[in-house]
Amino acid sequence: MKRYQEEYLMEVKYKLLIHKWLESEKAGRDLGQESVKDWIKKFAKTHRAEFIGKKLIQAENDLNTLKEDKNIPRSVINLLEQIYDCILSVKTNIEIDTPKIPENL
Repeated sequence: MKRYQEEYLMEVKYKLLIHKWLESEKAGRDLGQESVKDWIKKFAKTHRAEFIGKKLIQAENDLNTLKEDKNIPRSVINLLEQIYDCILSVKTNIEIDTPKIPENL
């Protein structure tokens, strides 16, 4: 899970910097924290949902690949399917904390 949080935070940082740059260019001045707060307010929730959705699609693809492998016992596949189904049933409760706004942006 930590790996996904790190990946998520890297994506958020990249998107924050792009948003800050674009909005500052439009305004003709460095918007700093103002643009970061604006991105979080406008886009953070949607980005989080998209990120989780991408990870679920990857997990489903991985599961399908494993199903095709004849060397993996059916009992292991059944267990993985149960885990995947459990994740799907609670995906709306998966939360990744909104990042703290760095002071140096």
